[in-house]
Amino acid sequence: MRISDSDDLGSMTLHLLDSAQGHRIQTWRFKDRSQVTIGRDDDSDIALADTQVSRRHVEIVYRDTKWMLHSHGRNGTWIGGAMVAETSLTSGAIFQLGSGGPSFQFVNVNESLAPLATIDAIAPDALDFLAIDEARKAEEVRQIADGEAFRELLDQARRLKSGNDGRGSDS
Repeated sequence: MRISDSDDLGSMTLHLLDSAQGHRIQTWRFKDRSQVTIGRDDDSDIALADTQVSRRHVEIVYRDTKWMLHSHGRNGTWIGGAMVAETSLTSGAIFQLGSGGPSFQFVNVNESLAPLATIDAIAPDALDFLAIDEARKAEEVRQIADGEAFRELLDQARRLKSGNDGRGSDS
């Protein structure tokens, strides 16, 4: 909803996050707005078809140079493991619609962004998502090695290495 130029307006970005990894899967940018709505209702600024989401689940309102989140959803809105009815949002805040519904990351475009973290300032456990699942890797390697295409490549490599590519020679 856009209102007159004399009213208090702000700009923000919302990122829909992948529930398993927390990666951004969709982004919405709102410029010069006083309010953004999220819900199942088609008239919402962000309309989601999710059973955890109410028709008009969340209203994010820009007032007095800050963004406020107002939860109206029957399944609640969660930030940091706690249900909230109303709270101010700071850049980087993550909120979830319902206890198992979609999560969003809020970015206040009006705030000056903090300098980027150096590798020294990153907590090691924040990189856990980079860990390799050794059992899964071993299973995937086994599936590849047991595959027909891989066996054909091995046979062809053996023939080439021995000088016999199986096509005969003209010499």
